[in-house]
Amino acid sequence: MFKPFAADELVRKIDGLLGGRGPDRNGASAASSGVVAAALAPGTPGASAPPPAPAPSPSGGAAGPEDPLRAQLRSLVAAPEVRFAALVDREGFLIEAAGEFTTDAEVAGALAACLTETSEGIGRELGLGALAAMILDFERGLLLVHAVPAPRSDGDGAAAALSEAALRALLAVGVADPAALGKVRYAVKKTIPELARAL
Repeated sequence: MFKPFAADELVRKIDGLLGGRGPDRNGASAASSGVVAAALAPGTPGASAPPPAPAPSPSGGAAGPEDPLRAQLRSLVAAPEVRFAALVDREGFLIEAAGEFTTDAEVAGALAACLTETSEGIGRELGLGALAAMILDFERGLLLVHAVPAPRSDGDGAAAALSEAALRALLAVGVADPAALGKVRYAVKKTIPELARAL
């Protein structure tokens, strides 16, 4: 699927990814391999597939101090109610990821970027301004998508005003327990300025 695309094309693609596709070679149901649903679903007992490898770090894997982006994301996923965190650019390309992904972090990030772009269009049409964050509530958890703005040049430490030009990246966070939403949102809002500085 290439941009620009119609909303119904995106819906068909997501439905195809989330819909049941019958058993795979190992007899496991492929319905749990949908992108967003699988990323939020807890590990299925008896699954024969090995866990996915961690997302590669853009730093090239050199030994030394931990990449600041990776450190921030690991700090977020250290909370038991957070399943994963993925930082993607506006086009959906993975910058960094941490946590338990039951699907490809790059695919989940690309879908989050598509959804964000569509949602920004709604905000523009309704005169609501730029998108700051979204909360998607699913059967097995929540997905938070937050805009990561470019850092302000005035140095006053205030949150940057978001605009399409100022949006630098997106942070997608999978939350296992909806009761922890407030706590996780607070942690994410504290992390956003650090991520913006580290980009």
